[in-house]
Amino acid sequence: MDVNYTDYDIKDPYNEIIVVVTQNNRQDNRVVLTSADYLERNKLRYLNNNKLIFEAGNQYRVFDISSEKVLSERVQSVDYFDPYFHATLFPDEIRSNRQYDYLQDVHGNYLINVQFSDQSQTDGDYFFTHFTLPVEKPFLDQDVYILGELTGNALTPQGRMTYNVQKQCYEKILLLKQGGYNYLYATVPTNSNKATLQPIEGNFWQTQNEYSIYVFHRPFGSKYDKLIGFSTVIANYTPY
Repeated sequence: MDVNYTDYDIKDPYNEIIVVVTQNNRQDNRVVLTSADYLERNKLRYLNNNKLIFEAGNQYRVFDISSEKVLSERVQSVDYFDPYFHATLFPDEIRSNRQYDYLQDVHGNYLINVQFSDQSQTDGDYFFTHFTLPVEKPFLDQDVYILGELTGNALTPQGRMTYNVQKQCYEKILLLKQGGYNYLYATVPTNSNKATLQPIEGNFWQTQNEYSIYVFHRPFGSKYDKLIGFSTVIANYTPY
């Protein structure tokens, strides 16, 4: 990628510019570049930088809880136990040992929505949403997390799953407002703060990923980083 600053004054481009790149808004694997690889006239170039090689992953899994009466494809049941709704998703499968299968997603985001309502933000109810990932044995020295905007795209206790020995599966319950959601399963080695998708989701070069590029400027003597540029790129994007 190139950062063109023809119309912007930078005294020391090598030391005043910081570039942050995120994949699908994830926070665990974001890349911070403190210097460019090459400097041309009014242009910073980042070429053949190994830090910008991201794990491809897989398309996001999708479910929809916009209705408490009509079940979407991935929702097994919706039950009401006074005073709460409970949505149970069908058990998920390990995808790392399967062929790549395109599934249209929104790169980990979600949309608040209520069927037959024009006021989804206020009419929407909250569902306790049950996730299940059957695995005969728990992953050794690794924790399993649900990744996506529904868990803040971060490795927090909110998204960490618990292994049920009797049922031989990982489980998690999230309180989510009615709408459509994307999510992935990631594993995080013990004492690490970076997730990998390979064991559960697999890695496929065909996967569409959204990359956000933030360019910050901190002039010498300044006490804050000023956002001066932003762009998004979707890898393997095919319009439909």
